[in-house]
Amino acid sequence: MILVNIMKEKLNGKLYQALHFLVKPTNSKRVLFFLTSDIILCSLALFLSFLLRFDFKIPFEYGSNFPLFFLIFISTKLVFMWVFGLYRITWRYAGLIEGFNILKALASALFVLLASYTVLNEGLFQGFPRSVFFLDFFVSLSLIGFLRISKRLYFKASHLWNGNGKSRNRYLIIGAGNHGQRLVSHILASPSWKVQPIGFLDDDPIKIGTKIHGVQVLGKISDLPYIAEREKINGVILAIPSLARKILIEILDLCKSVGIENVLVLPAIVDKDSALSINVKDIRDINVEELLGRRAVSVEVKQIENFLSGKRILISGAAGSIGSEIANQVCNFNPKSGILLDIDETDLYMLELKLRRAFPQLEIKPILCDITNPARLNKVFEIYEPEIVFHAAAYKQVPMMEYYPEEAAKVNIFGTYNLALASIQNQVEKFVFISTDKAVNPTSVMGATKRFAEFICTAFGHNGKTKFCSVRFGNVLGSRGSVIPIWTEQLKRGGPLTVTHQDMQRYIMTIPEAVALVLQASLKGNDGEVLVLDMGEPINVYKLAEEFLKLHKIRPHQDVDIVITGIRPGEKLYEELLTAENGTSKTEFEGIWIAKNYKQYSLEEVNHALMELLKISQNGHGPSFTIKDWLKKYVKTYTPWKGKEELGFLYDLPAAQPEYTPASPQQMEFPAFKFTDLK
Repeated sequence: MILVNIMKEKLNGKLYQALHFLVKPTNSKRVLFFLTSDIILCSLALFLSFLLRFDFKIPFEYGSNFPLFFLIFISTKLVFMWVFGLYRITWRYAGLIEGFNILKALASALFVLLASYTVLNEGLFQGFPRSVFFLDFFVSLSLIGFLRISKRLYFKASHLWNGNGKSRNRYLIIGAGNHGQRLVSHILASPSWKVQPIGFLDDDPIKIGTKIHGVQVLGKISDLPYIAEREKINGVILAIPSLARKILIEILDLCKSVGIENVLVLPAIVDKDSALSINVKDIRDINVEELLGRRAVSVEVKQIENFLSGKRILISGAAGSIGSEIANQVCNFNPKSGILLDIDETDLYMLELKLRRAFPQLEIKPILCDITNPARLNKVFEIYEPEIVFHAAAYKQVPMMEYYPEEAAKVNIFGTYNLALASIQNQVEKFVFISTDKAVNPTSVMGATKRFAEFICTAFGHNGKTKFCSVRFGNVLGSRGSVIPIWTEQLKRGGPLTVTHQDMQRYIMTIPEAVALVLQASLKGNDGEVLVLDMGEPINVYKLAEEFLKLHKIRPHQDVDIVITGIRPGEKLYEELLTAENGTSKTEFEGIWIAKNYKQYSLEEVNHALMELLKISQNGHGPSFTIKDWLKKYVKTYTPWKGKEELGFLYDLPAAQPEYTPASPQQMEFPAFKFTDLK
C-alpha cells in the first residue's frame, strides 16, 4: 500500500511538472503561438476576401490554385511581421506601437504582392482579382490587430469590472509624463495588482483637467493633502524617475500630513532606447535610497546586450555588494555563462542559489578562489575561458586598511595584477576594473592602492589584444560597511546613530544605479582609460541620518540621538570630485566621463615598482609605514594619514608575506615588460 501511494505521488508529480511545462509562458512558446495563430488568421483572411469579392460564391476555377495562393500570401505576411518584431511583443501590453508595426508589416506585404501581381499577371496571377489584395489587407489587419490587443482588452475590462471593489487601494500618481502614462496603462492591464489609479498630480498647468487612459489630472503636487482627503486616497506612486531630493522630501511631508503611509516609486534606471519600458513589478516601496534625490540613469540597453549576450563573463568579488549586483544585472543580458569568483564561500553559495533561481536557463559557475593566487587563477581561466572580466574584488574599508597596508597592497595591487595578467595570457576580450573616488588625491592606503591598480590596468591597456578600462565612482548606499547597514543595526538596538562629523559630505549613489553605469561605461573604455561616473551633488551624511530616522517614523534627537564620533583614520571631511585632479572629457554616454592627463606608467615602470613593493613585503623593511612611503613615491598625489601614533600598537606585528610570485611575463607577448631577479 505504501509503495502504491509513493507511485501515485511520483505520477502526480510528473503530471504536475508536465502541465507546468505546458502552461508556463516562455519566449519560444509565445512565438510559436503567434506564428500558428497568424497562419490560421491569414488563411481565414484570404478566404473571407474571396467570399466578399464574389458575394459568398467563389468561382470554381479559383479553387485549384487556392493552396498556392495561400502559401504566397501567408509566407509574405509572416516574413514582414517577423521583420517588424511582431513576435517579440509582450501580449498583455500590446498597444499603439504594436498596432503601427502591424500596419507597416501588412502594408509592406501588400506592396510586394501587388508588385508580384504586376510582374506575373500573365502567369500565376492571370485573372486574379486585384480587389482581393486590398480586401485581404483590411481583413488581415482587423484579425491580427484584434488578436494582438485581445489580452490587454480582457485585462482592462476585468480591471474596470472590479474597479469599485473594496479590495482595491485608491492611489494618486505623481507625474503625468511618459512614465506616469505608461504606469497607468500597465496598472489597467494588471487586474491582479490591487491598485485603482484615482488621478494624476502634475505641476504642468496644461495637463491639469485632461484625462490619460481615462484617469484625470486632478491638480498640482501641492494640492495633494486636499485631493487625498476628498478622494479618500490610500497611497501615492511617484512616477518621476528624476526627482530632486528637496522636492521628494516635500512630497513625503505632504503625505505624512494626511496620514498616507503607502508611498511607492518607479525605478530610477531606464532604457534610453525605450524610455517607456515600465512594469508594475518594478514598483517598490520608498526607501532611504530615494533620500539621495531621484536621478534617472539612462542606459543603452541594446548596446549593452550586444556586448554581453552569449559571452562567458567572469566577475571577481562576485559575492560582494558591487560584484553581486554586477552578476545580477549581467545575467539579465543572456550571457553564455556567469563565472562567479570570490573567496567568501557562504556568500558565494547564497549568490549561486539566488541566480540559479532567477535565471534557471543560464550556466552559473561559482569559483572559490583567492586572486592573490596566480596559479589557481590561471587554472580558472584555462578551464572556463572567460571573454569579459569585471574585477570588483578588493579590500575597501578605509580605516582597516590604514592598520594593515600590506594586506591592502597584497589584494588591491598584486591581486589586480594577477587577474590582469591572467586575462592577457588567456586572450580575454575586455577587462573592467572597479575603482573608487578615493583614488583621487588619496589620503588613505585604500585609495592609494586602488590608484596604483588603475596604473596597472592603464599599462596593460596599451599592449596586447585585451582591452582594459577602469571605472571610478563614489560611495554606494547599502554596500557592506556603508552607513545604511550600520544605522539599521544601530536602530535595531535602540540607537544612537553614529556619524563621524556633522559636516561630513559624500558623493553617493545606489548600487543598481552605479552598476548600470559601470555596464554602460564598459562599452567605452578600451585603451586603459579611466572612466568616471557623474555622482551628482554631495550629500551631507548628518542630514541623511536625520532623514533616515524620519523615514522610519522616528523623531531625530528626540526619540533617537545622532552621536558624533570623530573622523576615522584615512578619511576626508569632503570627498573631492572624481575629476578634481586634471578634469575630464565627455563621452557619448550620459553621466560618464574620461579622466584626462592622469599619471601613467609603462609596463617596464610598473614592473620595477612591483619588484620594490615585493621586496618590502618579503623582507619586512621596518614598520607598516614603509609601504606608505612606497605608495607616496608612485602615487604622487597621495597624502598619508597623519594619525600614526594611533596605530602604533600594530607596528609590533610581522609584515604580511605575499605567498606568490608574479607570473613570468616571458609567457606574454610584451618584450618591453621583463622581470629580473625576484629573490
